[in-house]
Amino acid sequence: MKGSLEHLHSDQSGIFAGLTQKEMIQVMQYLKSNLGVRLEDASQASPSDNCIYSIDLQLPPKAESLLFLDHGGSRPLRQALVVAYFGNQPDPNVTEYVVGPLPEPMYHQDVTRQKYGGHIPYYRRPLLDAEFKQMMHILYNVVLPTAPRFMQEVLNYDGDNLAAMVTTPHGLASGDRATWLVLFQNVTGYFLHPVGLEVLLDHSSLDISEWGVKKVFYNGQYYWDMAQL
Repeated sequence: MKGSLEHLHSDQSGIFAGLTQKEMIQVMQYLKSNLGVRLEDASQASPSDNCIYSIDLQLPPKAESLLFLDHGGSRPLRQALVVAYFGNQPDPNVTEYVVGPLPEPMYHQDVTRQKYGGHIPYYRRPLLDAEFKQMMHILYNVVLPTAPRFMQEVLNYDGDNLAAMVTTPHGLASGDRATWLVLFQNVTGYFLHPVGLEVLLDHSSLDISEWGVKKVFYNGQYYWDMAQL
């Protein structure tokens, strides 16, 4: 990664170069040692866990960049912008930190209120891949089995021949976290083969066992759940 970074960027343009894998690892190690909370791997995290959603370059301030590029000023500090999910907190939230200086981080600064004027409620967080997989598990192993005859006789469902796509937004009012899961034939280009069944899954609770169906749509009609359908 280091050789690639040096090849693609000059000494000057390097201040805008994306973080290397080594830098990301160093940021992650620093946060695990200094945030004072247990951080789970985002690929396995439950909604009730703490984890790191993203690590990216914190672009240097424009004035400092121009002073360095055009007038030979001091090189701006290289820093990372980190988005953290804190589900295992009395008040779950999303927090942004500036971590630096790279390559050996020594500080982290909470910039959430500075950027957004207040804390970010936890329900506003983007989906993790882990949460998507948890939603699919609930759909296929809890929701669809409640209507086995319908699934088999009407949709010819064999447990593997339907795929689901999530939609946005995840709600219509502040605090909502419910997603329509639209089912398709599980074939190449499956999104061209809808079967007409959509399930609205409420996944707002931090306890996955409390997730459940809010509504079902099929053949132009709404139902309370799969049992009513």
